[in-house]
Amino acid sequence: MAGVLALSLMGTPAFAANTGSDAPATYAAEGTVHAVAAASDLPDSISAGETYQLTADIALADGQQLSEVAGVLDGCGHTITLAGKPLAQSVSGTVQNLGVTSSGVIESSDNLGSIAVTLSGTVRMCWSTASLKLSGWMGEVGGLVGELAGGTVSNCYFAGSIDSMMSGGLVGTGSTGAVRNCLFAAGDSAVSMGYGSLVNENCREVSVADLSSASSLEVLSVDAPGAGYVWASNGAFPQLREESAPVVVDKSALDAAVAAAEQLSESDYEADGWQAFAAALSAAKQVIGNEDATQQRVNDAVKALTGAQSALAKKKPTAPTEVPSAAKHIKSQDDFISMNVKDESAYYVLDNDIVIDDEYFFGPSGALACTFDGQGHSVTFANGGGVPSLFDGVAATGVVENVSFAGQLKQATDGRSFGPLGKDVAGAVVNCSTSVSGKGVVGFCSHARRRRGVELLLHG
Repeated sequence: MAGVLALSLMGTPAFAANTGSDAPATYAAEGTVHAVAAASDLPDSISAGETYQLTADIALADGQQLSEVAGVLDGCGHTITLAGKPLAQSVSGTVQNLGVTSSGVIESSDNLGSIAVTLSGTVRMCWSTASLKLSGWMGEVGGLVGELAGGTVSNCYFAGSIDSMMSGGLVGTGSTGAVRNCLFAAGDSAVSMGYGSLVNENCREVSVADLSSASSLEVLSVDAPGAGYVWASNGAFPQLREESAPVVVDKSALDAAVAAAEQLSESDYEADGWQAFAAALSAAKQVIGNEDATQQRVNDAVKALTGAQSALAKKKPTAPTEVPSAAKHIKSQDDFISMNVKDESAYYVLDNDIVIDDEYFFGPSGALACTFDGQGHSVTFANGGGVPSLFDGVAATGVVENVSFAGQLKQATDGRSFGPLGKDVAGAVVNCSTSVSGKGVVGFCSHARRRRGVELLLHG
């Protein structure tokens, strides 16, 4: 992963294969250490007593795979990109400090996991964003391991994708071994088909957005093995950082959020929302200026600022607005059905008075979230009361202006009162009038949500 320093190839401790017991793994003196700078440096198998350490991110050749890892594969914080097959068919030794992704979908009709098909050893301090697909009905799929056979998966996470009827976010199947202190963002459960004495402890499903949260990093760090790397946040996925390396805090996402926020104008938004937004913006700027701010504090500031910005509500217009050059025109009753009323940026104008006399008239579907400008014209309902309303309501961003309504509407089938704009108006109705009649008709609508800033500025 970017910005992560590789461990020195000399003097780096390796670890003994896990026996499946609850005892913590112990250091073991491995005889031979090999550097892996390219896919061609990776052998077909890693024998017991050998350690292979990555010195760079590598991409495997199509179909390249380790048949067995009986020794140690240490990613040293780097990433291996898989091509068509899992990293290893069998792991009886240790895979650690490694990230795994894939150049495409890895598909199998047998047990499937991105790091190991079968694990009787240890996978720890690893992550995977590989894409997996289980075809057929005979196998089980897990994000990291297909079958756990007495081994241990600890302090790892899976944030890739799995295409299968049933899947484990971490392990597909197993009756012995342990899965501890791990996270998964895909899969039905940590272990799809776990039974027997298999231990599933402190493993949680999280959203991709929450992977780098403080609580997620806390799970990944519980009883961490001291393998030379620790989990840290980079604002997106957790990353492996060399334990002795200086911490580099990435503030680029916060810089971008502040720059975008500063483009907004207070005069365009409701006061209550703006106050919370301004407070979040001020706090974000303080974090940018704080040289001691942690990555988690930076991430929290980004989340707070973008959340406050999303919650801003634009002020409702109190006077008719100017017609934009890109406005779309309504010339007949048949044009209403083609309105994209959910597009907040859309602006529709009436070019003339319109009489709705089609017995089978249908208005646009959904509440009006855009602007409907009558330009002083009228809409008259004259099809014998066959129209329930022109719109399904007016959303908070919707504007109806400069139009008058007349004629007759039919009775609402649910017995509720209504009007030509539907039942609920949360947006703005400006410089409009209505003389619409009919059983249950009450003005423009039955319910104007003034608590959300509705403006009803009418004439006539």
